[in-house]
Amino acid sequence: MPLTAFPSVERLFSELKADKIDGVLMDKYKAAYYLYHEPKDSQLKVFQSFSAEVRYDLAILESDFSTKLLGDDSCFEEHIERLNVDELLMKYLQPVAVS
Repeated sequence: MPLTAFPSVERLFSELKADKIDGVLMDKYKAAYYLYHEPKDSQLKVFQSFSAEVRYDLAILESDFSTKLLGDDSCFEEHIERLNVDELLMKYLQPVAVS
């Protein structure tokens, strides 16, 4: 079966709903975002999920604040480790534009 890239998630879901494709493989956070916004009677469902380690990094400008935030005597790293990252990602991440 050939793989197809779509110019937008909206087009991808349109093709899926029109039964032109059998399914999609996408990041679970993006899929969850779009499925959350689907009508309650939607036929779109998650069939199977696959676990894969995904690394998220923090980008911050170098400044006095960032030095204090990330310095050796900082508890920032411990604080981040205690957070429920999945919950934060679902709350704050928005879909990205396909480039």
